[in-house]
Amino acid sequence: RQWLPGAEGIVAKASSDDLFNEGETLPSLYDEAVRRTREALRYGKLKAILWHQGERDAYEQYAPLWAGKVEEIASSLRSDLKCGPVPFIAGETNEAFERSTFINPEIQGLPKMLSRCDYVRAEGCLGNKNQKSFSRQGVTLLGHRYASKVLQMVYGWSPEKADAVCRLGGEQAYAGAPLDNDGMYTLCDFDARCCAVGEANTRFSV
Repeated sequence: RQWLPGAEGIVAKASSDDLFNEGETLPSLYDEAVRRTREALRYGKLKAILWHQGERDAYEQYAPLWAGKVEEIASSLRSDLKCGPVPFIAGETNEAFERSTFINPEIQGLPKMLSRCDYVRAEGCLGNKNQKSFSRQGVTLLGHRYASKVLQMVYGWSPEKADAVCRLGGEQAYAGAPLDNDGMYTLCDFDARCCAVGEANTRFSV
């Protein structure tokens, strides 16, 4: 709901939004995403949009409305960025998250509503101790699945070739990776304008 075009900005909190003063209104999430992308487009081309969001909508009353709202956001992004129907790829929430059963079916159904859209599964992507966020191991595997889907949708690779390059041929590639499941990964957090990491993640975080 906060990502919809025309939504109001979020009021900064002193504890998390350290680049803004407490009480100051941050730019809306949608407007900020468009601004950042337009800046990036000065140096390259937009190949795809990755959308990883859903746990805040993983409630019985919100989940059925999720896909319609994301369709509106995706259509507006494609229009405002003048990028045509670039691939739009959504990702499931952590399966260990207790309310994932509300939202993951909606994520899986998004391609039926939106052109050139697909999703990546979170099966086997381990979570951290709060069972909401992914562990380092889990977020790495999920990232490879996003990469495989981009290779298929943007560059026309076969699923077999893309999966092989992205090491999806066997989960054993991740079995020896550090679980690092004490902290939380918040990558490219448009709310806080920072990368927040748990103490246990600091040696692995970028």
